[in-house]
Amino acid sequence: MNLKRIFRHFLVVLLLLLIPLMAMQITDQVNWSLIDFLVMMTLLMSVFIGVDMIWQKVPNKSKRFGLIAIFLLIFFMIWVELAVGILD
Repeated sequence: MNLKRIFRHFLVVLLLLLIPLMAMQITDQVNWSLIDFLVMMTLLMSVFIGVDMIWQKVPNKSKRFGLIAIFLLIFFMIWVELAVGILD
């Protein structure tokens, strides 16, 4: 994976993180700390880079989409757990 692709992923992640940042300016219901932004940035970068690597390395389409689906399911499970704490 080249540096240009990673930079593009990073820009997309930063744009996505602008959503909660703008929401914090509008309402008091969104209250993220710096740690929240760093954790979400790490999760999103992991997803973007992971999906990109699966897309490049797995030649079989059905295996590729299956692996991406599993990868995204794990991401969403972690995201939901961090957001609402279902497993507490």
